[in-house]
Amino acid sequence: LATSAAILVGQNLGARKFLRAQTSARQAAGFNTLLMGLAGILFFTFSANLISVFDTNPDIVKLGAEYLKITSFGYIFVAQGLVLGRSLMGAGDTISPMLISVFALLGIQIPLAVILPNHLHIGISGVWWAILISSVLQGALTCFWFNLGRWKGIDNLRI
Repeated sequence: LATSAAILVGQNLGARKFLRAQTSARQAAGFNTLLMGLAGILFFTFSANLISVFDTNPDIVKLGAEYLKITSFGYIFVAQGLVLGRSLMGAGDTISPMLISVFALLGIQIPLAVILPNHLHIGISGVWWAILISSVLQGALTCFWFNLGRWKGIDNLRI
């Protein structure tokens, strides 16, 4: 969906159909959010069952289920971020999504993955929370940047 959205945005911007480009990106993001939201519900609900397909060790199942339960709340943000990030790339703005991703990973996820387990003493679940927090932030920042609409400017088209 993300690659399709990028293609549709690029094609419509090239045809000077700015509203159609925006609508294509938003519809793809909405559909992806619906799919990932459903996946999140399934992963949350059946987390232990899903993990036990790969390993039946109770400790592994417990850790894996905890990971799925925590991170599944971020799936809708990941869905939005992926589609809108690729849409920005399709519009010629490749730098902004990259900077947002680098910031979320290096500035948020990695530091929190060190701080939460070690300083708040919440164990490995601190790493899962770090992944969730950075995913939510990355998706939210990408949505914010997309909604600013600077990507629709004629200067970005390079035609």
